[in-house]
Amino acid sequence: MPARTTVEDYVNFRASPEARTVGELYGTEHFCHFLYSLIRMDRPAAVVELGCGGGATALMAGKALRENGHGHLWTIDNGSDWSSDVIRESCQAALAPAPPDESYADFIARLVDGVGLGDVLSLVDVTLDGISFFDPGRKIDMLFSDATPSHAEGSLAVLRYYLPRMSDYSSIFIDRAGTINHSWLLLRYVVQCLQRGKIPAHLADGLADEEHAALERLVRRSQIQLINLTETRHDKQNAGQNSRAWIKIQPEDYVPHNDVTTFGSITSPWELH
Repeated sequence: MPARTTVEDYVNFRASPEARTVGELYGTEHFCHFLYSLIRMDRPAAVVELGCGGGATALMAGKALRENGHGHLWTIDNGSDWSSDVIRESCQAALAPAPPDESYADFIARLVDGVGLGDVLSLVDVTLDGISFFDPGRKIDMLFSDATPSHAEGSLAVLRYYLPRMSDYSSIFIDRAGTINHSWLLLRYVVQCLQRGKIPAHLADGLADEEHAALERLVRRSQIQLINLTETRHDKQNAGQNSRAWIKIQPEDYVPHNDVTTFGSITSPWELH
């Protein structure tokens, strides 16, 4: 990998004038920058990405974690899209020359090492089928689901598995769910139930006792919001991937709980200087 290549160089790389950039391959050319900024602001310790793809979002998230000085990203992908000539050749062209018959895992390792993110970013080879997911073994602060189905049942499956595993101050992003009408309507219904302290029966189906208890605790103690992050058509090359449903979780309280300074007892913000 050329020494001059940066994370941004890779995300914005275009193999030819008519080709999509690496970031545009999966439609995350703008969202990856949004996620970078949010990670820099919220300083999460545990980030999980379902679907590494070309690595654009993973690299921007990893860059933010590195600049924060703490946190780790687990990005989950079995490399099934690597057989696509468009995906493989576009990504490898950004890191040319590519070794012959390079596997997906080897490419991601070369990419991550080349930008110096090997200690904050791990690729996990797991097949995500909408039923089986990945558990990092600790509470998750930020989750980006971009591999399992985004239809109504797929979105519900993500929530069923991950809500009991989310930290008290956390975010879940479900790719495309904001512009798939039945998915968005379902998420609105589910979140409205959770806001009233109610857990839809279908959301709790199949949960172990410990998971159910964790879900009940989260719902009882949390303020849960649903936000639709949509992208306009302007210069959007991959128009089919133009939204993320954002479920934002934070403790129900009169002050924020993400370690910020509040001004209730301070006369002026200038007193902080």
